[in-house]
Parts: sequence; C-alpha cells; structure tokens
Amino acid sequence: MERLYTKRDCPLYDTEYCRRLNMVKCEVCPAKDSTRAEQVRRDLDAIAELLPEADFSPLFHTDKCVLCKGAPKAHACYAMADLANREPEREGTNFLGIKTKLRVGSLLPVQMSCCESCRRKHQILSYLRLLLPLGAGIILLVLFSMASIREPLASIHVALPLGIFLLTIAAASLIAWLVEKRLIQRYGEDTYLNIMEQPFLAKMERRGWFELQRGKRVSHLIFTKERLKQGLYTR
Repeated sequence: MERLYTKRDCPLYDTEYCRRLNMVKCEVCPAKDSTRAEQVRRDLDAIAELLPEADFSPLFHTDKCVLCKGAPKAHACYAMADLANREPEREGTNFLGIKTKLRVGSLLPVQMSCCESCRRKHQILSYLRLLLPLGAGIILLVLFSMASIREPLASIHVALPLGIFLLTIAAASLIAWLVEKRLIQRYGEDTYLNIMEQPFLAKMERRGWFELQRGKRVSHLIFTKERLKQGLYTR
C-alpha cells in the first residue's frame, strides 16, 4: 500500500518512529498534532524496551502457519489479538473520580499467519458453548410453537413446557462444556490454543505481556483474510 507522508515538519517525519507506526498517511497518525509527537515518541520507546525483538514480521510475513505445533501448514488467513502490558505505569480516575493505577500501560495489536485447520479449531472452541445451548433452545421453541406438542404437555402441568426448556438448555450447556474440554485436549496436541505458548509470543509473556481479552482456556482471536496494512509494528 502506497504511503503518503506530507507533514515534513513533524518531529517524527522520516525517522524510525515513523516507520514503526507505519501509517498510511499523516492525517491518521497519532502524532499528526505536533504537540503530541513527544508523548508518542516516549510511548514508542517504552513499548520498544518491553519487546524481546524489534521485528514482528516472522509472525505474519510467512506462507506458513505460526499457530501449528510441529510441521506448519500453509497460510490461509491472519489471526488477530491485542496484547497489553502493565508497564509503563499510568494513572487514571475511577467512577468515583479517585486516581488509580491503570491495568494497561501499553497496548499492541499482533497479527499471526494462520492455516485453515487452526482457524477452524479456534472458532469451534470459541462458539461451541454458545451455539449448542442456543441451537437446542431454538429447536425447542419451534417444537413448543406447535399446539399438538405444547398442549398435551401443558395439560399435565402448566409449567412442564418451561421446565423441559430449562432442563434442555442446562443439559446442552453441560454437554457443550464436556465436548469443549475434550476438544481442547485433542486440538491442543497440534495447535497453540493459548497463543502466549507460541515461541515468539512466549518471549513477550516473559516480559510482562498478556492478552487483553483472554478466554478462560482458549485465546480470543479475530480472523481476517487480509493482514493489517497500517499500525504499530505492521511493516
């Protein structure tokens, strides 16, 4: 993608900081206001000190999946996640107006080359516990909308249809939890379900980085066909 940098008076123009930001044009850069340029510079320096490596390209400039364990499969898409670090310490105000230390001092989006198999596994685990109970509930609602099914049950007890509905949702949730537990064991044999176990990202974790929106047992990822063309460390 062609870059258009016209603000030659910007303190960050044509510097390493500008290349790290990798914005499409000056108008969308966080340092477009020259009064903020020094703060942006300090923030970039702070993030750089927290990184084990300055080059993120091995995560996305590759035709192989970086989430595969063992022999990597061919690239099919990109997996996105936001990583955060508590450093440098920053202060904010809570809902009472009291100053407090913020949980996040630095924020960094990461993108990873991903194969179709790893994408499918992550998506199944992300939606299983929601879709199975939801599907069971929808099927029951359709069935109970039929008078020939609903009325005989209601004639036994007026609350019986509701009881069956709630028990079915509970049973579907339990089944989804058991299936998910089994799939995590199976999928985890050849896929990094926790991206912070991936070798490159494991180095970052040792430096205090963590997933901003971490799932309980599986990383929360967004998948896209195209990688990020602008933003911090996307070059």
